[in-house]
Amino acid sequence: MKKLNPRIILVMLLLTACGGSPSGETESAQPPAATQAPAATQAPAQGANTEERYFEVKVLKNGAEFVSYNNVSERDGCALFEGTMIMIQLQSPDNKHLLSLDIRGAEAGSYPVPVQYESAKPGEAALTFTPEVLPILIPAQGEVKLDTFTADSCSGSFSGSGTDIKGDTFSIEGRFSNLIVMSFE
Repeated sequence: MKKLNPRIILVMLLLTACGGSPSGETESAQPPAATQAPAATQAPAQGANTEERYFEVKVLKNGAEFVSYNNVSERDGCALFEGTMIMIQLQSPDNKHLLSLDIRGAEAGSYPVPVQYESAKPGEAALTFTPEVLPILIPAQGEVKLDTFTADSCSGSFSGSGTDIKGDTFSIEGRFSNLIVMSFE
């Protein structure tokens, strides 16, 4: 029996929680009762900050623009909070690219990116970009700035750079504003 990679399971959970669907599938305005969010998911409190929710992602490879996208709907990005870690997923509207931020902390501040290909430790933030065409891009240096973090929303920015496994240099930058935070306890 083959063991599933925990990161794959997490990405599947995040995409489901954020409303992502595989390309080619249609989405209904109201999901059936059987697919409602699990009880562990808490919806934002009534009266939560409803200012514009926005994000943008820009990736350069060898100095030229490789990918650039921003959200088209509120469902393209989300943040999940699990006690000591904030997981943010920023998906391209065409479902071809995904930027993941795994912040090992639970408050506003600056989180440096760990050594390339190493797991983030408390006080650090892993930054991973999965493009339509591999390889996955994991920066060797950079940081995630979490400007605000509440039970309802979060805002901040990120930047990172490195060299991929093919020897191409890359940089990743972007920002997010008022992403909805869902808590899992």
